[in-house]
Amino acid sequence: MKIKTKIIYVLIFLIIISIINNSAKVLAANYQNYEYEINSDNSSVTITGYNGNDTMLEIPNTIAIGTKQYSVVSIEKRAFYGNNKLLKVIIPDTITKIGDDAFGNCSSKLTIYASENSEPLDYAKANKIKYLIKYENYAYSINNSKEITIKEYLGTSSDVSIPNEIDGKTVTKIAEKAFYENKNLQNVTLPKKINEIGKEAFENCINLTNITIPNSINNIGSSAFAGCNNLESFIIPENLTEISEKTFYMCTSLHTIIIPENIRKIDSNAFAGCTLLSSVTITENTSNLGIGIFDNCNKNNLKIYCKSNSRASKYAKENNINYILQDAPRKLSIVKIPNKTSYKEGEDFEKNGMILNVTYNDGSSKNIDDYEIIDGKNLTPDKNVITLSYTENGVTVKLRCSLNVVTNEEQNDDQNQIDEPVQEEPKIVLNRDIGTLDINGTLKFIAKITPEEISNQKVIWKSSNEEVATINSNGIVKGLEIGTTTITATTEDGKCETSCQVMVVSIPEDMQGPVITIEVIEEAEEFAKVRISLTDRENPIINLMINDINCIKNINEYNEIETKIYKNVDYEIITKDANGNISTFIYNYDNTNGEVVVCENGEILRELSNGEGIEDMEIPIDPGESEIVSTTPSIFSNTDNIIIIIVLVVITFGVCVHIGVRIKNMRKI
Repeated sequence: MKIKTKIIYVLIFLIIISIINNSAKVLAANYQNYEYEINSDNSSVTITGYNGNDTMLEIPNTIAIGTKQYSVVSIEKRAFYGNNKLLKVIIPDTITKIGDDAFGNCSSKLTIYASENSEPLDYAKANKIKYLIKYENYAYSINNSKEITIKEYLGTSSDVSIPNEIDGKTVTKIAEKAFYENKNLQNVTLPKKINEIGKEAFENCINLTNITIPNSINNIGSSAFAGCNNLESFIIPENLTEISEKTFYMCTSLHTIIIPENIRKIDSNAFAGCTLLSSVTITENTSNLGIGIFDNCNKNNLKIYCKSNSRASKYAKENNINYILQDAPRKLSIVKIPNKTSYKEGEDFEKNGMILNVTYNDGSSKNIDDYEIIDGKNLTPDKNVITLSYTENGVTVKLRCSLNVVTNEEQNDDQNQIDEPVQEEPKIVLNRDIGTLDINGTLKFIAKITPEEISNQKVIWKSSNEEVATINSNGIVKGLEIGTTTITATTEDGKCETSCQVMVVSIPEDMQGPVITIEVIEEAEEFAKVRISLTDRENPIINLMINDINCIKNINEYNEIETKIYKNVDYEIITKDANGNISTFIYNYDNTNGEVVVCENGEILRELSNGEGIEDMEIPIDPGESEIVSTTPSIFSNTDNIIIIIVLVVITFGVCVHIGVRIKNMRKI
């Protein structure tokens, strides 16, 4: 009987131990809708189930239980079985074991995101589940053994610089919808060797303002940047040959686009809805233009810059879009006045010595000979205005000039004055031999008197025709009306004087911005010293920079500077006025043969502010609630489980008492 009693006690003890052990699995805890068990090592957990309804999950790599962090190392079999709502699951590197059918019978659209060469990735491959390789905040696929396609961006940063390589493989492609509707994105830098951007890759990234595009890109898919309504500028890569359909659809902040020479086709609606678009340059190589490219743009503001007889010029005409022919003349300028500036009544105009320059819409210019002179015969004081006309590529530009025509009586008076003996000494030497300026422009004369003993005399300035130009006591000439006048400098004692011809020319009334006049005042073998004079109808010029000299020159009170330039070099002369307007001119001493040149570029590029910044917002993240209140793993961690165990102990104790009584009675018998 004693042996039987011992056997019974042992069996009861084993039953209690089994119940206690099994209760550790039954008493699974919850964390953010994840069910889990604490593993026997008391430092890690296993995900056993999921009770949420989310379609996208990022399984945590740790779970906080009280003050202790437990590493998530495995997923139990059938943990997510039959969850048809799941579309994306990001699995951390800490998970090294996934049980059978952990994601069995889930949606066919489910994609697992995990690191390369990891257990989760091997599980996805073995069970034929879609997968993407995760690296930092990027999800990618491998095209071949050496190239990577970025499939998705998983981060929340506003500034993104995609790496050139990942795990020794080159990033060559941004996939379709990779950044679709990412509202955090503001600045993006693409890798150097990328060659393709998939369709809709950045569509509706409404806060994207800047993207750096390498020239290696040869394919951009349709609607790639559609709806990026804060994108202000875009430099089209040189290797691209086609702008796809709706590439920049509704990019409402885009204002300037230059189509490079390699683009052969612009597909339909490529720039439709770009309401601020004002300037599009299209080369003659772009021969295929789709329908509605500029639909719903502001056509009153939009201008297409193109060559004459190009497909772009014809497209602009067909669609009633303003266009400017780059190879058509825009204005005429007299860069050197004719030898003869004063005429007798009845004489014809003589162009000998005059150099006429034409400026084109693209900013280039050249001296011309094949111009027409209108009303230049039989000049009279009342008929003293001639017109210089030049036509090229179907566009005609004209310049009106007035001449000094005197009657016979006036001519005789002038001749008598000329016949009077001229005193050799003393003499006055001026800082310029000729002068050309615009209406309302200014010009500075400086007089040097010799010999030295009389050099301290005051110079009296005079203009022969004050309706054309005036000069003040400081030698500053101001243009008033088209024509020619003689500026005379006389010493205070009246013993010597000298004069200079000044021609006032006209600049078109609709021309905005500054005009610069460049005169060569000294020439050496490698360089020349030039005087740059500036005129602006609207705003005072505050500074000037010569790009290749890389310095800002201080302008004197007469709006002039003097500087040295090297020959056979293209210089960018950049001016900025008080309102921030910037104009750029190109000057090359060799191309102008050192002659006086007058330049203007018509287009004014305005500096733009970045606008107000956007405040960073701190978004609180709810870590979820844990039902575990003790940091020590215990079977008594759940009230329901405690009740069950108490009942089992009471029942066992009763059974033991009953058996003991029976044994005692048997002994009595």
